[in-house]
Amino acid sequence: MNKTITKSISIFILLILTVMLTGCSKNEDEETLKQKIASEIKYLDIQLINMLNQANGISFENYIVEAQEVKKEDVKSSSKESDLSTKQGNNGKQEGGSEESQEEGSQGSSKNIQYKMVGNEILLQNKDTDWQLLKANIEKLYSTWSTVVLDLYKINVNAQNILGFNADLDMATQAIKNENKQETLSAVAKLYSYIPIYSTDVAKENQINNIYNTKMNILNACVQLEKGNFSEVKNQLLSAEQSFLPIINNMNSNENNEVNINKSYILIKDLQNSSNNTDKDIFYIKYKNLIEQLNIL
Repeated sequence: MNKTITKSISIFILLILTVMLTGCSKNEDEETLKQKIASEIKYLDIQLINMLNQANGISFENYIVEAQEVKKEDVKSSSKESDLSTKQGNNGKQEGGSEESQEEGSQGSSKNIQYKMVGNEILLQNKDTDWQLLKANIEKLYSTWSTVVLDLYKINVNAQNILGFNADLDMATQAIKNENKQETLSAVAKLYSYIPIYSTDVAKENQINNIYNTKMNILNACVQLEKGNFSEVKNQLLSAEQSFLPIINNMNSNENNEVNINKSYILIKDLQNSSNNTDKDIFYIKYKNLIEQLNIL
């Protein structure tokens, strides 16, 4: 009887341990998946902002590598010919020198490619839309999205939000294919609006969700700026401030974090002030500084 009871207790304990271990493994797998999706969302965040910048013909790169074709005149042949006419010496060397001169002289000049780093600040950029680059990037986004969509379904993200991104990705592609700047800006900004939605289903902390919402409002302000709708630019920047305020109100004691958060808020207010000025270059200088600062948080 005692043996039977002991055996039953042992089996019961084993069942409990099995359930506990299975539950832990499942939780760990789900957490790993969410971390993966968070990285994928961050990638979409970077790519969509880059695409909106490309549509506006601006870049966050402070320097770019510029290739320049340089014609290098062959002065060596004339120099050697001059030397040959005045020197007396070894005949073999003279013939060799003369032959080399003729060969170089027949070429006339050689082309050389020189590379150099040049400044790429906002005021130096030509603001022309690179449609070829945009077309390449939007097509690459389909490949990325096909992986992300499977992961989003695994954590039960609302199917309508996933299908909505699919449809809006097609709309953005059509706009880029037609090289329509206004429609491209609106479509890319619409794609970005899904980022905060997906992040809410993944992130434990509200800060990253608030940052994505802040960026979304800032991108919408850029779209309205290009339309010349300055009152709506102000509204979107006010919304950006409201999205960011919870981060201000919940700052932790980390000094570096506090400095970066305060700096971001100051830059938001500064961008709001620039909305009173119709100079797009000034707006985009401040926009660039703000987005780069938000990326640090």
